[in-house]
Amino acid sequence: MCAPKNAPTVPGNRALSEWKLVASQLACLAVALTWLTAPSFSAAQAKGEVARAILPDAPVDARVESTAGFSPAAIQSAVPSVRDFVIEPYHKPKIIDREFIILNSLTFISNVADSEISLHGLNLGLRESNPILGSHPSREAYYALGVSNCLAALYLSYHFKRVSPGRGWWKAFPVALTTAHTFGAVYSAANIYGR
Repeated sequence: MCAPKNAPTVPGNRALSEWKLVASQLACLAVALTWLTAPSFSAAQAKGEVARAILPDAPVDARVESTAGFSPAAIQSAVPSVRDFVIEPYHKPKIIDREFIILNSLTFISNVADSEISLHGLNLGLRESNPILGSHPSREAYYALGVSNCLAALYLSYHFKRVSPGRGWWKAFPVALTTAHTFGAVYSAANIYGR
């Protein structure tokens, strides 16, 4: 309920409005219970005994079919059944599925390919262009940096897929890392075999 800014306040007005709210909720509950426990029409009542069942002094020839075109089947279909109120169980979406495994496996495979082709180029006299690794890194340095990056991408993709399974943001990490390692492997192979 809206009131002007400078409207006088009455002490206890909040408690009164809370009681009104509770009373209206109880009235709605009573109406719902009355509707749920009301007797439904049967086929015998629909053939002419509806008037006698509801109004004992009514004429016998009053029929449900003649009132606004309702048939007994329409009346029965309007009454909800217990199956209408059943809630389907929640099925948790699968996080680690085929697409998740394939994308993260490609990340690890491209990391190994990039590391091994770069190590082969180092043995032929080339130098590493990644400033984090230095000009002549060891095999352990390649795999320490590469596997830690792949595990970080794996964790982030798992986390984002668990938090928002309907969105595709989780694919960004493995796709970005796979693209970077694939570019590195192709660049190293072009330098080695393009001599």
